[in-house]
Amino acid sequence: MGSVEADNLEGSEANGGSGLLARVGLGLLLLFIAATAYLWFSRERIAGDLIDGYLTDAGLEASYDIVSIGPQRQIIANVLIGDPQAPDLTIDRVSVDVQYGLATATIGAVTLDRPRLYGSYLDGELTFGELDPLLFGDSDTD
Repeated sequence: MGSVEADNLEGSEANGGSGLLARVGLGLLLLFIAATAYLWFSRERIAGDLIDGYLTDAGLEASYDIVSIGPQRQIIANVLIGDPQAPDLTIDRVSVDVQYGLATATIGAVTLDRPRLYGSYLDGELTFGELDPLLFGDSDTD
């Protein structure tokens, strides 16, 4: 009987090691699932922060509504750039398709629904308001 107890003791030690490994693996899996869920439910806020950061860096006054943010397509509506009373650019809807490669994601297509760009040509100079720095670069280098 002593040898049967010794065999059971050795087996339980081996199972304890694999049991610990299984618990750690399960914990890591649950952590991954929780992080993925957090990112998924925060995707619109994250996208809004990225868009706002780009617009701020570009020095553009703008407003927009995020319609949907998905893995393959992002849709933004009611884009208005410039003074809300006299905008320089309006777009009813922007749809961005994402393509995934081996290690990266790239923009596959951008579709604009009813874009309207407002500009003027005064005294021999073309201007599109707040968009001029993006379109023509710095005008200080004349």
